[in-house]
Amino acid sequence: ALTITARNKQGGTTQNYSNGLFENNISITPSIAHTAMTTRYGAAINNQDINFTNGVSVVDWNDTHAIAFNFDRNASKPIEPFDVNGSDINITAIDLDNVRGEANQTATGTARFYYGRVYSTDYRGPSQIIATIRYEVYCKDCNFTDMNITGTQSPTALNWYTNTLHKITDGNITGFTPLGMTTVAPNVSTGIVNGLDLHGLTNGAANNAPYTDRIQMTPQTWLIYNPTNAAAFSSDFTVEFTRAGTWSGQGSLGQTVDVNTSIRTNKRIEW
Repeated sequence: ALTITARNKQGGTTQNYSNGLFENNISITPSIAHTAMTTRYGAAINNQDINFTNGVSVVDWNDTHAIAFNFDRNASKPIEPFDVNGSDINITAIDLDNVRGEANQTATGTARFYYGRVYSTDYRGPSQIIATIRYEVYCKDCNFTDMNITGTQSPTALNWYTNTLHKITDGNITGFTPLGMTTVAPNVSTGIVNGLDLHGLTNGAANNAPYTDRIQMTPQTWLIYNPTNAAAFSSDFTVEFTRAGTWSGQGSLGQTVDVNTSIRTNKRIEW
């Protein structure tokens, strides 16, 4: 809670600054300083009656007025998790008569921030394929126990782990865009459980299998990671549809050859 007090020139509480008397609407803006921030701001109270009584008002600073953060995030350079402590909070209050006050206050609590991404492995098999979309966090030297990621190593990448605490409100996929004829269902995130999201991939060119397509996933920007392109707008993966009971090879000119043998593989001849 935040206590706002109207004081007179002598520093005493102005008792008649009360609701229905001499009270004015108040605007309150909090900010937190942190070296990693590019913008420091909070959810302000703008021109509101905050019900002073005898010169004092207590504002319940809950999720309705949650303090927001903005950090410089490079889509090609992941960083370790970091904490923002309540060690430097600045509050500015101003009323309609341009009477203002400022104060620094130390708050309790810590907010931890993670570098995250949405990711999928590539897939190969007959249609329909169920793809598992992973919401992951980066952790190279951090404490796995604190982050609750022990045993959730990404299947294809070091230092990335499934964030089992990720919810759809933390960020999600707003659309899948196949470059070919694949159908993705559902085409947006509808349910993320333990940091995982399931989507069906159906070959729209089933009679042309084997068939390869590239799928673009579009999430919020804070979930995009691309080690070679900082301007990437999507996270992509590849799906290769095969015919059930067949295998295929590819010649030097990209021609498909022999689709009439078993789906079973033999490492000695696999190519």
